[in-house]
Amino acid sequence: MPKSFQLAAYSYSAGWVGGNFNILPSLAIIGALAGLYGLYLLYLGLPKMKKTPQEQVNGYFVASLIAMIVASFVIGLILTSIIIENPGRTGGKYLLYLEDLVAKIFQ
Repeated sequence: MPKSFQLAAYSYSAGWVGGNFNILPSLAIIGALAGLYGLYLLYLGLPKMKKTPQEQVNGYFVASLIAMIVASFVIGLILTSIIIENPGRTGGKYLLYLEDLVAKIFQ
């Protein structure tokens, strides 16, 4: 497995696990802290896994952070257009399909 993929998987794992705390709004701060810990893991893992020189770690970290924000924003836009019904779009069909599917599973 490439080192970049491993670094991304390891650093995102803390945020994914912490995201489960967002189910209860009172525990959402723990999810946010887990997300910050994932960023910390990314920062620590860059020089070790990617052999990045110490003077370039900050720039590489900021570039990675910007790429993650842009990717999350684009994925959010795509999912929003599919799931939420907007005028002139067909996303509502998928939402109704998911509701029917969940209803059939839990009957």
